[in-house]
Amino acid sequence: YINYNEQFKLFYNNVSEVLENQPVRQFQVGRNIVAYVDINNIFKIYYKGQSFTIDPFAPKSFMAGDDVVAFQGNDGYFRIFYKGILTTIGYYDPHYQVADRIVAYADPNGFFKVFYEGEQTVLDNYYPEKLKAGYNSVVYTNKGNTLRMFSKGKVYDVTTMSLLDMRLDYDVLQYKVGLNAFKMFYNGNYYN
Repeated sequence: YINYNEQFKLFYNNVSEVLENQPVRQFQVGRNIVAYVDINNIFKIYYKGQSFTIDPFAPKSFMAGDDVVAFQGNDGYFRIFYKGILTTIGYYDPHYQVADRIVAYADPNGFFKVFYEGEQTVLDNYYPEKLKAGYNSVVYTNKGNTLRMFSKGKVYDVTTMSLLDMRLDYDVLQYKVGLNAFKMFYNGNYYN
């Protein structure tokens, strides 16, 4: 937060700490992490008590999650910072989304991938128009009309039934296949 003295402060581990003595241009927070552009347009990440100067220029875009930040740098490279390690994905203009502990993105070849706990997993050969992401999971309907879910490192083909609606709450998928026919999917198991 920015206090009344225009200082950028953080409350972490029951301690209030000054990150910058001037207001910042923009910032995003996740669990244990803060990504921000300081007053001098320098991109920085504060992670578990340690500050990292990532780039001397503001990124084109960035999103923070829990222990993870995805960003397209001013140099055009798409990168993911996870638990203190910076991974370069490629030089391109990415489609991406960060939600909690997961990054969903299109790689340089257009393949749909997820970055989860430091690992990259290919889900499909195209980036879907609509997807839902949250906590440890990503869900979408592929071109073969299969409801596919990535959750906690595993990929599930949930159903090929026509969907009327779906929602993702943490890692619990609820989907509607009939007028009042709701089904639930969690951890590889179906629930009615």
